[in-house]
Amino acid sequence: MSQTKEFSLEERIAIVLYCIANNYDYSGTAVKYQVTYQNVYNWVKRYEMARYK
Repeated sequence: MSQTKEFSLEERIAIVLYCIANNYDYSGTAVKYQVTYQNVYNWVKRYEMARYK
């Protein structure tokens, strides 16, 4: 079983902003930051929901 890395809130925000700045390239962002595609997708959606409330 592989270990998973915990990301701080600041790291998640940086990943989300990178993804948005690169035209929502979820897979490219996932590879760059060594995180799952699903995590990137969920973090972006949560960020947008919180931002546009």
